Amino acid sequence: MGLITEPELQTHIRQVTTWSPTIQASAAAAIEDASGLVLEYCEWLETPWTDATAPASAKLVVKRLAARLFDNPQQRVSYTGPEGLNYSGGPVRLLTDDEKATLDRLDPRRVAVGTIGLALPAWTVPDTTS
Repeated sequence: MGLITEPELQTHIRQVTTWSPTIQASAAAAIEDASGLVLEYCEWLETPWTDATAPASAKLVVKRLAARLFDNPQQRVSYTGPEGLNYSGGPVRLLTDDEKATLDRLDPRRVAVGTIGLALPAWTVPDTTS
């Protein structure tokens, strides 16, 4: 089960028209793959998230990753297609550093509990008259 729904992906990539069954299958696969990668990265979860329990920031990471997988399922760095269509990109990363940082902030083991205050005595001027 994915962490986002197909309509959420459609809204994210601004394609709210009805999709053919083939495109729907591709979108469902992208959602499942993205959700699986996010859950795998969040190995610290005692109970895996569901669509209903996933935090909004985790769902955003899934949406971004699913959109990339939907647009470029083979994660190609360069591609030449019909009619001169060309694509060139940088090194393929499934999760970007920003997305990893977002997921890391959700890890309860990394949450700061509080701050430590230091009690220092009041400053006094030393007596130099004697």
